[in-house]
Amino acid sequence: MNDSKKKAITGCVVMALLFFLVSCAGLRVDPQEVDEALEKYTDTTLDCSPELIHDCSLDSPLQELADRASAHQAGSSRHFVRFLEYGDDALVARVHLIRSARHSVLIQSFIWGKDDTSYFICQELLKAARRGVHVKVLVDQLGLMGKGPRLEMGAVAHENIEIKIYNPVLDKVHMNYLEMLEGALFQFGAFNQRMHNKLMVVDGKIAITGGRNVEDKYFDMDPIYNFKDLDVLVAGRVVRDMERSFLQYWKHELSVYVQDLTDVARQLVGIKDTKPVQELLNAPVVTRLQEFDRKASDHEFIKHRFVATATEVHGRVDFFADAPGKTDKEAPLSPDTLSAREALFQQARQSLVIQTPYLVFSDFALGQFERLRKENSDLDILISTNSLAATDNFPVYGSSLKQKKRLIHDLDIRIFEFKPVPGDVRVMNRNYDQLIREKQKIPKNILEQISDIWQNLSPGPRTGLHGKSFVVDGRIAWVGSHNFDPRSDNLNTEAALVIWDERAAQALQTSILFDTEPQNSWVVARRWKIPVFSIISGMFESLWRSLPAFDVWPFYCCTSFELREQQSPCPSDHPEFYKRYRAVGPYPEMNLNSKEIKTRLFKAWGGWATPIL
Repeated sequence: MNDSKKKAITGCVVMALLFFLVSCAGLRVDPQEVDEALEKYTDTTLDCSPELIHDCSLDSPLQELADRASAHQAGSSRHFVRFLEYGDDALVARVHLIRSARHSVLIQSFIWGKDDTSYFICQELLKAARRGVHVKVLVDQLGLMGKGPRLEMGAVAHENIEIKIYNPVLDKVHMNYLEMLEGALFQFGAFNQRMHNKLMVVDGKIAITGGRNVEDKYFDMDPIYNFKDLDVLVAGRVVRDMERSFLQYWKHELSVYVQDLTDVARQLVGIKDTKPVQELLNAPVVTRLQEFDRKASDHEFIKHRFVATATEVHGRVDFFADAPGKTDKEAPLSPDTLSAREALFQQARQSLVIQTPYLVFSDFALGQFERLRKENSDLDILISTNSLAATDNFPVYGSSLKQKKRLIHDLDIRIFEFKPVPGDVRVMNRNYDQLIREKQKIPKNILEQISDIWQNLSPGPRTGLHGKSFVVDGRIAWVGSHNFDPRSDNLNTEAALVIWDERAAQALQTSILFDTEPQNSWVVARRWKIPVFSIISGMFESLWRSLPAFDVWPFYCCTSFELREQQSPCPSDHPEFYKRYRAVGPYPEMNLNSKEIKTRLFKAWGGWATPIL
C-alpha cells in the first residue's frame, strides 16, 4: 500500500472517530434525573394572585385598540395595523406588549441572541410569567449557533415558561462546528430545513410579525452592524389565524422541549441552584436601554407613537404561513407563502415594488418574472436590495451577480442597492450617534478581528437591509419573513401578513422608495455600450454565468451608478442617464478587500450552492 492510500485511510478513520466521539457526547441523560431536577428547581413563585392579574398587568392603549377591533359588529372584519420601521419602536412595542399581557405571550423566532436586548426581553418574559402569564417561546436550532441566553436555566425559570427548539439536529440545542459538519453530511435534508418565521402573539388579540429576530442588530442597538428591518403590528380577527399557526408549530414533532435535549438535560442534572435566574430577574436594566424601559411603560407615549399612527384597514388582512417541515404532507392552515406570493404577483398591472435583503431568485421565481414580463411589458418592477458593502451574506451576493444580466437586460427590472452608510442613516436609525460613541470605545484590535472593512467606512455602524416586503399596484402590502430566495422558496418555513388597503400599501411603498433614493442606494444599470465588444462580451457573459462553476468571465454588462452632484434622478433608460450618473463599479466601497475577493471567488466557483442559499 502506497503512502497516499495510507494517508487517505488514516484520514477517514480519524474523521469517523471524531464523528463517533461527537455522537457519544450526545448520549441521552436519564429522564428520571431530569424530571427530578425540574421538580426541584422550577420556580413556582407568583407575584400576583390569579384574580388580580388584570391589575398587575400594565394598562395598555394597544390592548384597547385590540378591543376596539374585536368589538366590531359580528360577521364583518376590522383591523388596525402599524408598520414598525424603526428598531427602537420595534423593541418598545414588544416590551410594552409583554408588560400588558394578561393571559399568554407566544414568540416564534429564527434567531435569539445573547446580548442586551435579548436579555431585556428575557427579563420581561420572566416577570410576565411571575404575574401568571403563560409564556411559550419557539426558536430554531440553527438560530442559536453560539448564542442563547442560558436556555438550560429557561427550562426551570418558571412553571409558566415553556421553551421549545425547532428541528434540533443531533438531539441538542447547541452544536459546535464539527457537529454542524456531521449534520450537514449525514442529515443534509433535515439540517437544511429551518423555521424562519418571526411571530409574537399577546393574549390572542394583538400580534407582531415581519423580519426581525431577537438580537441587538435588529433593534438598531449594535455599534458594528445593524439591519434596517420591518415588522407590522396588527390587531383584529387575523390574530386568531396567527395564534393557530404558532400552535401548529408548537405541537409539531419537530418542536422539542429544551429540557428533552441531551446537552440541556445534562446541564439540568448538574444544577446546584437557580441563582442565575434570580440574577436575571433582579438585574437592573443596562444604561443604554433605560430610555426604552421608560417608554415601554409610558401610557401617553405608547398612545401617541403607536395607536394614533395606526391605520384602520378598510380591506382584508390575511396571514399566510408554511406548514411545519415545509415539505411535510401536513396541510398548512392557509395557502403556503410561495403560492400566496405567486397569486399576488399575478395581480400586478401597473407596478411591483419589492424589498429583499438577498437578490438571488429560485428558478420558480425567475420563471414567474418571465411570465409577468411576457404578459405585461409595461409593468414597472423595482427591487430594493443590499449592495456587497451592505450585505451580511457575501455568498448570496456572489450568486446574485450571476443573475443580474437576466434581471436587468432580459426582464427590464430596476434594481437599487443599499449603501452601507446611507445618507439618511440618522433618519433610519435614531440611535446612530449613541452607537458612534459606543463604537469608539471598542479597541482597534477587536474591530480589526471582526472585519477588515466595517471600521473603515464610517465612525458609526454599517447598515444592511433586512425587510422582506412588496407592494402590488400601490394597493396590496406584503410584510413577512420570506427572503424571495431559493432557501425561502424550498427549504425554510416562512410567514407573511398581507394587507389589502391602499393607505397601508402606499405607506409601505413610500418607505421602500425612500431607501432607493440617490443618497441611500446605488442604481444598478447597464454599462454604456462599446461597439462590437459589448455584443461579444454579452454573449460570453451569458454563457459563463449559466455555469455552476468556472464562471471566470471578468466583464459585466451591468454596474453600479451614483448620481452626480447637482443632477436630478432619472430612469436608467433616460437619454441623459450616463450624463447625470457616474459609474462606481460593481462593488462600490469595497476596494478589493477580502470580502470582495471572496465574493468574486464564490461567484466563479460556488454557483452549485445557489439552491440552498
